[in-house]
Amino acid sequence: MYKLVFPKGKKKWVAKPVKMAKSFSYVLDLMEDIFSINNDNIDDKDTTDDEYNKIVHASIPKNIAPIPRPSREEVITEHG
Repeated sequence: MYKLVFPKGKKKWVAKPVKMAKSFSYVLDLMEDIFSINNDNIDDKDTTDDEYNKIVHASIPKNIAPIPRPSREEVITEHG
């Protein structure tokens, strides 16, 4: 399995092998721990207008490559 990437150093599309699936099963435990610690520190403070509760959505471009993405098969045949 390969993924297509556009490294800034090479200035062309390349295929990189995908090694193994990632597991993020530990994240839920961390979030629960942080939530419980945060709840212990809040006491009865009103946080409805707190600056930390504001969500900012960033505008992220789909691709920063200056050239269009070629077909996956084309890049994989060049790779190997």
